[in-house]
Amino acid sequence: MSWRGKVSKNVHQLIFYFCPKNTQSNGVREFIVKNYSEIKALNPSTGLLVRETPEVDPFIMVERHFGAREKKDVKDFTKEDIEKLIKEISLEENVFNKETRPLHERIVDVADEEYLRFNPEIPFVL
Repeated sequence: MSWRGKVSKNVHQLIFYFCPKNTQSNGVREFIVKNYSEIKALNPSTGLLVRETPEVDPFIMVERHFGAREKKDVKDFTKEDIEKLIKEISLEENVFNKETRPLHERIVDVADEEYLRFNPEIPFVL
């Protein structure tokens, strides 16, 4: 259960979309009823948003820090399956590329030096 306190490490927001009447959303509803208050108490800076949307297949929108988003389909998932999914999300390693070198040094890694030299005959190479 220690993963519940680490959700805010990799996640900025979790947005749960589900239909309030659809049987495919039962697991999402159970998860929210049983776990929302505990996860929110352990991660006060992480947004846990609940969106009841009629006639929609349930999914979770995971918004990571700096705006990266992922859509996780949770159609017909049980409460335990959703716990497992959020546990995997919160315990992932190396979510971001923590490159600290300046851009001009990183370009040399992907483009050879000949390409980067200025050629007056071909001033704009696309």
